[in-house]
Amino acid sequence: MDLDRHAANHAVREILDGIAQEFPGYRWERICAFSNGQGNTIIEVCLYRRKGQEMATVFSYQVETGDLLEYRYPEHPGPAPESLIDLLLDIRNIESSRKSADA
Repeated sequence: MDLDRHAANHAVREILDGIAQEFPGYRWERICAFSNGQGNTIIEVCLYRRKGQEMATVFSYQVETGDLLEYRYPEHPGPAPESLIDLLLDIRNIESSRKSADA
C-alpha cells in the first residue's frame, strides 16, 4: 500500500493543531527533522502542556512511510499503537480525560 505522505503529514498537523486549540495552554513543535542518510526523513515532535512548562509527549516518525519509530508518553497504556495517527488520537483522548479529571 502506497502512503500519501503529504496527506499523512497534514493529518499529523491537523490533529496536533486540534489538541492545541481544544486544550488551552497546550502547544506543539517539530523539534527535529533529519535524514538518516538512506533517503529517509525522520521528524521528531513534542507536545507540551501548561504553556510549554511540561512536556506531555515526544515522538518520532518516518515521513515517507508514516511509521512510528519511537514515542514517550507515560500515560499511554499497553503496547505501542500500530500507527502514528492511532497514537495521536490516543493522546487526544487521554489528554481530554486528564483535563476532565482536573476540572
